[in-house]
Amino acid sequence: DILLAQPDIEGTQRQAVLLFEKTGDQTALGFVARMLLTKAAQDKKGQLFKKADVFLRQCFKLVEDSGKEPKDELLLCRIELVIHWFLNQSKGTVYWEQFESDLTFIIKNPRYAQDAIWLFYLGVAHYNQHKFVEAEACFQTLRSRNLPWEIRQKIRALYIGDKSEPQVFEGKIYSGAQDHRFVFSAELENDILVRRGDLPGRPDEVKHFKIGFSFYGPLAVDRQFSLQG
Repeated sequence: DILLAQPDIEGTQRQAVLLFEKTGDQTALGFVARMLLTKAAQDKKGQLFKKADVFLRQCFKLVEDSGKEPKDELLLCRIELVIHWFLNQSKGTVYWEQFESDLTFIIKNPRYAQDAIWLFYLGVAHYNQHKFVEAEACFQTLRSRNLPWEIRQKIRALYIGDKSEPQVFEGKIYSGAQDHRFVFSAELENDILVRRGDLPGRPDEVKHFKIGFSFYGPLAVDRQFSLQG
């Protein structure tokens, strides 16, 4: 908290950049990026997220220009910036390819390989790029893990695709195996599971819905659904 309350954050950023330019050590860059991101996530203010974004872009350019690879802490900050700024607030343009690439790299590290949240967001990234087979592989792995129901069932993101806010789809509900209900989206050419009790009405009735993501995978939810409640 003392570090986050520093009035001269710009000076701290400059010191971190100078240290990297002198030593090539990315630790200070990652530390300052984490400070900026933590403050932005706490206050949920766009201008603070923007500051974190600008500094992270500077960090990645510095590292790239030096011929080095970015360390995990910088990658994790860039991943979490997307999650907090865009996905949690369901607004803004997401560069899915970069998000997917960062997550893929992080998951290859044994330290993070078993972390369910990164695998979840990798599945979300795949699905938003219409890589449905790859997305299902991620969600299938998550479904096979012995995670508490409260964690598994929570919807943590909404489908945005190439837009800047959650998209609304339309389709008709049909019954599948084991009394499961699905809705087919002609736009995505894909079937989406409907949770029990959601989207009530006649089977032949056209439904308008958003797509939410839990650890179970993509789910059709009411068009008025919001992560903010």
